[in-house]
Amino acid sequence: MKNKKSTYTRELSADEVQQHRIMVTKDALGFFPKPFRKFALRVGGEEQETAVEAIECHCMGPMQPHEHYWLPVKPEASGHPWERGKRVTIRKDDKGYAFDIG
Repeated sequence: MKNKKSTYTRELSADEVQQHRIMVTKDALGFFPKPFRKFALRVGGEEQETAVEAIECHCMGPMQPHEHYWLPVKPEASGHPWERGKRVTIRKDDKGYAFDIG
């Protein structure tokens, strides 16, 4: 089933700030193009090419391997500092995807 939501919002963690990427929760995967499929993300006045990445993880132990999903973003284009606790929003509209931080 397709995700009908028009926004994805979350608060930045210290890891997200340090690694310049946003965690994509499994329930939000339908909001974005399929993992590894490139798409344009508007950040500030610039358009960035990005893709959701699936990264294998063993944080629950070796018997429970799974994947975490991340969206790399070049934060400097936003014109705002990336800080832990800041809220990021990605909107989907008729022009594609747009990133905002506030």
